[in-house]
Amino acid sequence: MAQNIDILIRENRELTTESLGKPGPKPNLNAEGLPNPIEKQILKSLKKQKKMAINLDSVFSFCGIRFGWDPVIGLIPIIGDFGGTVLGTLFILAAIKRFNPSFGIILLMVINVILDMLVGIFPVIGDFVDVLFKANLRNYNLIEKHVMKKHQISELPR
Repeated sequence: MAQNIDILIRENRELTTESLGKPGPKPNLNAEGLPNPIEKQILKSLKKQKKMAINLDSVFSFCGIRFGWDPVIGLIPIIGDFGGTVLGTLFILAAIKRFNPSFGIILLMVINVILDMLVGIFPVIGDFVDVLFKANLRNYNLIEKHVMKKHQISELPR
């Protein structure tokens, strides 16, 4: 973890005035040269959001196809599709609370969950498409891009 933080610090310093010859973004570092606690909290929250997306969309594997709890719950007629929509909505609400994304990003996330629900309504074929669509991972990618842009992070630690 410390190596990842060091890489972020080095990359952030390279984007300052020395490398570009003009004013650039200042590193968000404390006196010890480490990321501020706010930055650490954002990365921690992003990690939680990613774990939630993986659990919902790709925690299991069968014959090389990855799927999560959302499609498994979706197998239950009528109630399952509603349950997947509730979980997707909770994912969006957690992302809004943690990262305060723009209205456009929220709208795209809601559209992903609605499409996931509409596709899942159709028996058998809808369940298979639900496995492939992965709305929650799509929503995580939207949030990740938002956080990287907002906080001027070029690469997230893995």
